[in-house]
Amino acid sequence: MRALLHDLTASRWRIASGLCAMCLCVSSYALEINQANAAELDSLRGMGPALSTKVLQAREQRPFESWRDVMKRVSGFGPAKAQQFSDQGLTVNGQPLKP
Repeated sequence: MRALLHDLTASRWRIASGLCAMCLCVSSYALEINQANAAELDSLRGMGPALSTKVLQAREQRPFESWRDVMKRVSGFGPAKAQQFSDQGLTVNGQPLKP
């Protein structure tokens, strides 16, 4: 009986470890600004619905060419925000913000 409980406990730990690893992998993915939907943009710390709406509206006109283009066309999206979002995995045409 004790061996069975030990096996169940070990199995639970393996499952929990696997779930934690999956969460870590998901949190370090790149999010392309030219492909992201409102929910994905809102998931970035500091974005919020108002800024994500501005991003989507500007993107409807034409895709963003660069980080500079995003900062130029989206009010409230300056260098500090760009760095904050890039640090969280946001990219423009696959590129992180270069310091």
